[in-house]
Amino acid sequence: MKTPAPILALAALLAFSPLSQAGAPAELEHNALGALSWLYARDSRAVEANRHAVAVLVVPEVKKIGLGLAVQSGTAVLFRNMRPAAYLNFTGFSLGLEAGVQEFSRAIFFTSEEALDSFYLAGGFEAGAVAGLVLADGILGSNLSTSGRSGAIPFWFRRNGLMLTCALQATKFTEYSPGG
Repeated sequence: MKTPAPILALAALLAFSPLSQAGAPAELEHNALGALSWLYARDSRAVEANRHAVAVLVVPEVKKIGLGLAVQSGTAVLFRNMRPAAYLNFTGFSLGLEAGVQEFSRAIFFTSEEALDSFYLAGGFEAGAVAGLVLADGILGSNLSTSGRSGAIPFWFRRNGLMLTCALQATKFTEYSPGG
């Protein structure tokens, strides 16, 4: 008997739950700052975005798995003046042409207080369309999203795995207190 796709997706979501990835605040901050350093060393556009940013949200490790329906999750740190201001769980679903498994990092640079307020007013919810191809270490990786909001500059980087995506996507960031 075949297992229905929604049950597989739920099992994958639980396996990749951000709560299982969440660690001590110092560990989360260290991983997020390491991801940012990696991005800055390889993309001058990120360095420029940081110059104008009032805050940066970093998800150092997102895990995504899918076949038709994909789930993704991770844990994020919001930095203001390079100091942690909030910790967030990240969860997302996408539906469309989806096949594969991948890990990647994500950063969103907020260039104004209004953009950051808009993110919080939306409850950390984003929706849009994504397209991408990741092969092995991300050499052929790309990501296009229509979910960007004004004053928020997204970056997807350190892509690894094998994933083909052309789908509609919804993601949610939920603030939490690590260790408490």
